[in-house]
Amino acid sequence: MCFNKVDGKLLWQKEMKGDAVSRISGCFGDNSGPAAVSDGKSVCFFNASGLINKYDLDGNLIWSINIQNSRRTDPFVLDGVLVIIGSAEVEKIEGRHIKGIDFKTGKVLWQSESHSWDGLTLVPYKKLNGEWVGLIARGGGHVKAEYTDGYELISLKTGKSFWKTEFKNFRSTQNFTLKGDKAYIFLPNGIHQVINLENGEILREDKLLEGAMVADHDGSKYVYKSFDGKIDLKRRTITQMSNLIVGEYHFFRTYNDNYLGRVHLKTGKAEYLELPTQIERSSGSVRYCWGPTEEGKKFIPKNKKNKPQLANLWLIKANDMISNSGHKVVGDARSHYSGWGHVSAALPTAVGDKLYVPTMSGVIYVIKWDAKKLDGESLISISDLGLLGDSWTRSSVTYSEGLLFGRTIKELICISGCTPQELK
Repeated sequence: MCFNKVDGKLLWQKEMKGDAVSRISGCFGDNSGPAAVSDGKSVCFFNASGLINKYDLDGNLIWSINIQNSRRTDPFVLDGVLVIIGSAEVEKIEGRHIKGIDFKTGKVLWQSESHSWDGLTLVPYKKLNGEWVGLIARGGGHVKAEYTDGYELISLKTGKSFWKTEFKNFRSTQNFTLKGDKAYIFLPNGIHQVINLENGEILREDKLLEGAMVADHDGSKYVYKSFDGKIDLKRRTITQMSNLIVGEYHFFRTYNDNYLGRVHLKTGKAEYLELPTQIERSSGSVRYCWGPTEEGKKFIPKNKKNKPQLANLWLIKANDMISNSGHKVVGDARSHYSGWGHVSAALPTAVGDKLYVPTMSGVIYVIKWDAKKLDGESLISISDLGLLGDSWTRSSVTYSEGLLFGRTIKELICISGCTPQELK
């Protein structure tokens, strides 16, 4: 679909049919998951069941190719090349590589030497010498093929690897964001790893709970204090894809419970801000969810009743998964959950000194990312994209010329009232 961004008028729409079966409205992605990309003259749309179409801005088809691009991650255009994670068969790892496609013709120009697990987001990075590179990973769940866990740095011009490392049981489900001459990676059990971008050498491993500061909510106010053991980073560390480097900080959401974390890149010290997993507004009052609920217990499988209830099931109200045409559209029961923990989260967005952190329930946390302390004062607002329960989304917030855009299962939303100058 193409809309007028000023008044929301639908200008044109095209149908794209895929070939492979895919879950709908999935908490880890679906056919509509990859965002459209444009060079300002034309636009590519993606059906993660096996189709990429390029149109001019009036909706005329320019080219079409059959590729099973990943439904979890976002493609991008770089120097005339469309970069995707694509494979011959979407459920198998064979052939699942980073691919560079000529944006003008649709011809595949190169692919990465190694396969790339699609539970990650490749973020392009321009090195100090002007070379565009990206960090990719081998390793992830639901893979039966033989492979070696690890990560590697590739050229986004040729797909060639500069270096490769091995790392057993590596959790690759995160955004690979780079800065300066280093890469920063989250490992299981609360470890933040710093890597030399030139050769893959491990420079430092920080324990994210050692010496950490925490802003806990006591029911009425935030209390900023030294870490006292409340946060659980055992096994998995972050809500998948929730991390982003902004300035000198690496932000992420915890996996087992409800904290926004911030790691200082130079010192490795972490801070945590406790956040409600959901909010409900009605009749001028606001209700917050800070822990396990009876609503969440309804979704716990019988064979897991005795396990701790994680933040993904801390619910005031489950997502109803009803589209604007009244149909229940859900292919994965976990899409009813809060959007913390076991989900492929939408990427946070930084605009000026604001960081917008979305969740699957349609809750948007707005943070002053460069605040001296990550405490209650750094939390600008807990906003939303609509009523709790009917505002399911896996989309990031997008910014353009003083406007913010969001998307839910029911609506495309434009938020105005600010200027670029006010956001700086």
